[in-house]
Amino acid sequence: MAGPDGGDARTATGLRIVHVQPMTLDLYGYADEDLGGAVRYAVTNLAIAQARLGNRPEIHLLASRRPHTQMLDNNVPVTFHSHVQPPRHLSVRWRFARQFSLSMLRAIRRDRGDVIHFHGVRQMHPMYAAAAWRTERQGMPLIAQDRGDRPVGRIETALQRYALRRTQVVLAASAGSADVLAGMGVPRSALHVVSNAMDPAVFWPGEPRESDGIFRVLVISRLNEDKDPLTMAEALCELVRRNVRVAVTVISRGVLRGAVEDRLRSGNVPATFIDHVAQGELGTYYRAADAFVLTSLREGWNQTIIEAMACGLPVVHTDVPGPRDSAGCAGYAVPPAQPLAVADALERLARDPALRREYRARGLARAPQFTWDAVARQIQPMYAQATALLANGGARAGLQPDAHLGGVLS
Repeated sequence: MAGPDGGDARTATGLRIVHVQPMTLDLYGYADEDLGGAVRYAVTNLAIAQARLGNRPEIHLLASRRPHTQMLDNNVPVTFHSHVQPPRHLSVRWRFARQFSLSMLRAIRRDRGDVIHFHGVRQMHPMYAAAAWRTERQGMPLIAQDRGDRPVGRIETALQRYALRRTQVVLAASAGSADVLAGMGVPRSALHVVSNAMDPAVFWPGEPRESDGIFRVLVISRLNEDKDPLTMAEALCELVRRNVRVAVTVISRGVLRGAVEDRLRSGNVPATFIDHVAQGELGTYYRAADAFVLTSLREGWNQTIIEAMACGLPVVHTDVPGPRDSAGCAGYAVPPAQPLAVADALERLARDPALRREYRARGLARAPQFTWDAVARQIQPMYAQATALLANGGARAGLQPDAHLGGVLS
């Protein structure tokens, strides 16, 4: 086992990393077969980067249809597990994080990995608690990463606290998330803020777009309530009322798509809707736009903001944890749920080419620090920390035991 500095070779390189994320891709409108093609997101990108560092990561997800396995770049295996879940006719809101898999839990064992990396510390409470119980039984270090928040009740909060007491290291999605987790009793010494990232081979700046008289806005965000896409739509309608020639491309799906389409149509905003675009082609859409807009009410560390900045695209985002961390001083922050504030920001960018150039330069200066290889290197010593904490005392100190929960899973 490694010491606190991660000194031995097993924890410094060549780690067997078991990534566990108990969700199905069909929640976001994708098929399992899209993974590695149309779908490349944080977990897959991180694992592929870790393989480039000489590690041996594997990924465990839930099957949208039938259990199976497939291979990603750098020989990263993905297993899609069988599970139980609410009926498929229910909304994403009711299905999300209510899926449970015994098959996935059985994959958490010492002969498979050196460390378990669980994704969804503030979302997947029942499976997080079960995974924590399993890693404790197996004597394996557990590192849990925040992928955004989901409002829950008392039982799920209790399950989360049970899991946190059995987690050696927690990765927060933003400074705000870190404060929340610290408030729950996670020691600051075991808490790290880790960003999302981008692939510089895909997301790179072209020449600034020559104006054709139309201010082109790009939106890449699920059209669900937490993303508040109706604020975006209302802001664009306001731009039309202010005689700004604007057009929007929306790359996403979601339950509010119809409402967003109706609002844009009623406001005479030319809009193009695309269900999804393969990650390798997304850069073309960023480089063809004049501004990127994200109006989320809550987020983790947002990946699309980083991608937009890397392509030289000015970013307008709501001033909430996550986007605030992603953009830093390179983004144009506006209050959440205020369409007029979004419209004001976009109008300034539309009418002032010098301001667009300024935000373009800020984004290009900030984005290079957020590559997947950089994030993989950042996380590597945290695996050593988790291993050392487990070796030096088992469960991480800091959270007080939950007397009412102690016998549920142990």
